[in-house]
Amino acid sequence: MLIDLRDARNRPVLRLDVDLDRPPTLVRIAARSATADAPPDATPPPEKTLSLDWDRALDDAGSLRRCPICGGEHLYRRRVVPRVTLFLIVALGGAAGLMLAHSGLTYAGVTLAAVIAAADLWVLLRFRPVLRCYRCGATYQGVPLRPRHKPWDPTTAKSAGRVQPPWLDPADTPAD
Repeated sequence: MLIDLRDARNRPVLRLDVDLDRPPTLVRIAARSATADAPPDATPPPEKTLSLDWDRALDDAGSLRRCPICGGEHLYRRRVVPRVTLFLIVALGGAAGLMLAHSGLTYAGVTLAAVIAAADLWVLLRFRPVLRCYRCGATYQGVPLRPRHKPWDPTTAKSAGRVQPPWLDPADTPAD
């Protein structure tokens, strides 16, 4: 299983490759390097240690029941597809379809529709759904999905309440 942790600006902070047969209970996150506007004599931020609660997080089937990082009980599934992939499929298919419609090539248009459907199916199969925690935003890839893992729901998101992820410093949070 891969766990992705991101900061409030959606920049990657840490990617963990976890063996579910021997999951780690403690993870160390190295401190970020000093920024250009920090004084040269400033002390570097300390290294962070995350405690992961795998006993309550996994069910008997090896599926996530709750977030091992923040303990949030609400996880949702989403499909992470690079936006450029879908844009290219639609743009190239639309441009080719217009050219074929203008030239009157019906069989080529049907072939093009089949190729676009195949590309769409490839995207659907290639990019598997991931689980994401409503509370801290941690993303989990390669974990079995269960029927209880529903797509994102605004009501559940509101009731779960977003928290400051434990791997972030308050200074990393953008001002509202």
